Amino acid sequence: DLTVDELKLDRVFVARLASDPRSVAIVRSTVELAHSLGASLVAEGVEDEDTLRALRRYGCDVTQGHYHGRPLPPDQLDLRLIGGHR
Repeated sequence: DLTVDELKLDRVFVARLASDPRSVAIVRSTVELAHSLGASLVAEGVEDEDTLRALRRYGCDVTQGHYHGRPLPPDQLDLRLIGGHR
């Protein structure tokens, strides 16, 4: 018996969301699968606002990607978290 509380959707499906109907089908069905298991869905590779809006429309719970912020070294991350750097 395996407890699943989160499923991750690879960036390859997210990147093609605007242009590939198969990616839309995969995203929507993966959201449905995650929720039917009582889990949340995390989508990787969100690069723009249109993709973020689509994922929210399809019911995605959490998104990750450069749209939200680029990777930072630890000292800059500390500054960002305390609000000293934008």
